[in-house]
Amino acid sequence: MKPFYQKLVTSPTQSVIFYDEEKPHFSVPWHFHPEIEILYVVKSSGICYTGDGIHRFTEGEISIIGENVPHLWKSDSRFLEQPSRNGTRALIS
Repeated sequence: MKPFYQKLVTSPTQSVIFYDEEKPHFSVPWHFHPEIEILYVVKSSGICYTGDGIHRFTEGEISIIGENVPHLWKSDSRFLEQPSRNGTRALIS
C-alpha cells in the first residue's frame, strides 16, 4: 500500500504544531509528512508500523518519527470493539 502525503498546516509564526488527540481509536491511515513527529501515547496499545519496522506500543511510550518516514498506529481490537469505554489519547508534536 502506498502511503498518502499528509499536509500539516501551520501559520508563519508557528515553529511547532501540537495536538492533544482523544479518539475512539487511532484512525490516521498509512501516511508521511516532511515534519519530524514526536508522539507520546497517553492511553492506547496496539501495533505501530514505521518505515519497514513493526512493533507493539503501549501507554507511556514515546516515539520520534523522522521526516518523510511512512507510519501508521493501529489500536488493539478492544479499542475498536468498545470505543466508548476504552478510547485513545496521544500528545503529538
